[in-house]
Amino acid sequence: MTNDHTFLSIFLVFFAMAIVFFVVLILKARVKLGAEHLSEQAGKLTARTAGPTPGGRPSPILQPGVVLLRDNDWDMCTFDGVSREWRAAQGPRGFSGVFAGRHQAVTRVKDKAAVLDFVLYPGEIFIRRLDYEKTRWVPDDPETEKNYRELAWGGAVGAMSSALVDYLSAVALSKGALPDAKASPEKTEQACRILRDLASRSSGEEPFEPRLKEAFEAGVGLVGLPLSTEQLSLLASTVDMLASARAMAGDYPAAGKIALLGLAVLPGDPHILELFANLLCDGGKPEEALKVVDEALSRGDVLASTGRLERARVTRAEILARMGKLDEAGAAVEAVLKSEPGSQNALRVQALIRELASKATN
Repeated sequence: MTNDHTFLSIFLVFFAMAIVFFVVLILKARVKLGAEHLSEQAGKLTARTAGPTPGGRPSPILQPGVVLLRDNDWDMCTFDGVSREWRAAQGPRGFSGVFAGRHQAVTRVKDKAAVLDFVLYPGEIFIRRLDYEKTRWVPDDPETEKNYRELAWGGAVGAMSSALVDYLSAVALSKGALPDAKASPEKTEQACRILRDLASRSSGEEPFEPRLKEAFEAGVGLVGLPLSTEQLSLLASTVDMLASARAMAGDYPAAGKIALLGLAVLPGDPHILELFANLLCDGGKPEEALKVVDEALSRGDVLASTGRLERARVTRAEILARMGKLDEAGAAVEAVLKSEPGSQNALRVQALIRELASKATN
């Protein structure tokens, strides 16, 4: 009887172990299938988004970026229209795998909303901190931002991965379907048409605020929609072309308004900020221009990736020259020429500095 009982006990132990083994196998299979599904969906998304370039060559697959929202109250946060319980192994600090394009974060602070509208470029690490007292999102101090940028490098496979929410599954797929990347070119062209229409009315007596609101609404239509570098560049270059045409005609107020319309569509875009700084400087407002160009240069990685960093640095040097800070302007130009020998833009500003210095001594 004792032997039978022992045999039965051993049998039950092995039977239980077998059940646990098969359950683990089933769970692993489900996790693998789920991961493969997300990977397949992400692959389809990037494949649909990667359209042809003007030269006929295929665009590179969109490189996802990282968004860090420091000091955020995640329980009160909505990102790209999604409000949910944000989860990360170490508590959420931001998002990985974020599509390039227009995004929006809204965090309730008591009875107010801190709204962050911004544009993200492929592979960019975008960092902002929530200032509770002022109920607004602000840039972090340079040293802290540098440290967090290093930690966030690599996104979902980097040192900070356990504190990042996966954008694809938590935001994009939570809406029931992936964003229709096929709509990106159409939406981009639509926003460009709106900008051209609004710019055509920029020098009239029509109130500016309604036009600014219309431009902002066009930008809101882009929130969460994957945009390639080419599509972002098309929007920024459209603004540049429209504003430059007015500036060449001497109508700097109208040109500045067009730049503001562009920033309503793509908030904080460093290319449009640099353009706006240039227009402010040429329009006789160098002090205001310096703040704007410094904001553009705070995203120097983006400007470098699109070949516009030199232009922004030279713009800053010219602004300093117009402010009478000739020594500082000269040093800035020399720094550009050291890294970009023969830069015609830098040589032009260098000649301007010498001319201003000559007038100051006479």
